[in-house]
Amino acid sequence: MRFAATFAMSCLVLCCSIPANSVIVSEKKVGDRTIMCMHTGLMSDLKDCGVHSGWYTYVFVGSIFAITPIENDEKQIQIIPEEVFAGEPANPIAVQTSQGACLPDLVVGDRWLFYLRQEKEHPIFLDYYGNDSVPIAGAEEQIEVLRRLKAMSDRGIVRGHVLTGEFYDGTPVPNARVVARRKSDKKQFVARTDSDGRFEFNPLPPGNYKIDVDRTDSLKPKSSDLDLPAGACWDLTIAGKAR
Repeated sequence: MRFAATFAMSCLVLCCSIPANSVIVSEKKVGDRTIMCMHTGLMSDLKDCGVHSGWYTYVFVGSIFAITPIENDEKQIQIIPEEVFAGEPANPIAVQTSQGACLPDLVVGDRWLFYLRQEKEHPIFLDYYGNDSVPIAGAEEQIEVLRRLKAMSDRGIVRGHVLTGEFYDGTPVPNARVVARRKSDKKQFVARTDSDGRFEFNPLPPGNYKIDVDRTDSLKPKSSDLDLPAGACWDLTIAGKAR
């Protein structure tokens, strides 16, 4: 969905019996060649709002300044950071692609939301397998969340979805009362789901929370626990059995 490439085939390969360790393997036509593209297929009921800012050394909006072919059909890219959310990237910053043929077409002047890791004595890679960098046209919501997080130094965001059934295939529960109880002092914060089953608390102070949903006529909910650092955003799917 994020990538402009057309895939001829898509299949799911499980590395083991746990869904969180799955890998998505796809075929892609590049000229007269067919290449295999591997991407992480991680699934969880707790996500970080799609921003992943705590996973990377640098997070920023930037524009591609130069592209140079290197060995094994990969490219070296020079990027000009424009709006920085994490780290202090060089200007310009040089990165290398990994599985570059599986990425969207890279064009000088294009603007992306970049997520980049820096490891000592290693190049910085723009990696198709596990990198969350995306063209800016598909990143408006992520950028808005990153801006909100950058503006708040002592709070975090907790939002989510309440469903009946499994977290990956359930029915939204509207007008459900969701309660966040901070374990250190038992202080409570309350939110309600909208017609799509979505909720969001006002920004919360950091701490360890138990998240509960009041029982409804249609839902027997489960509790969830999460640790909220300052500047983090968690997106939680709360799934319960239908009553």
